[in-house]
Amino acid sequence: MGRYRLFLLRHPGSKAPRYMSSGKQLLTDAVKLDEEYTVTIEDIGASGDGIAKINDFVVFVKDAKKGEKLNIRIRFIKPNFAFGIELIKIKGFSVKIQICI
Repeated sequence: MGRYRLFLLRHPGSKAPRYMSSGKQLLTDAVKLDEEYTVTIEDIGASGDGIAKINDFVVFVKDAKKGEKLNIRIRFIKPNFAFGIELIKIKGFSVKIQICI
């Protein structure tokens, strides 16, 4: 049997959760793209990224250290995890730091 993608979106007036799927597993709106969150880095992944959790949803943050409390913005969401980037506050403004190689 082939792969499938399923996108069930709620009606604008509905309060039911939105579900998205790519494959067999369904997700709720644990995190939202471009939203800011405050997280604590709980562990370090195999590639050196910091691992945080938002509502039990795994978020990877590049160059983060275990135990750090960071303000992040979600930049990419996959079915089982997301990637976030650290935000730095400068005189009340949020500034996105992105390393380009």
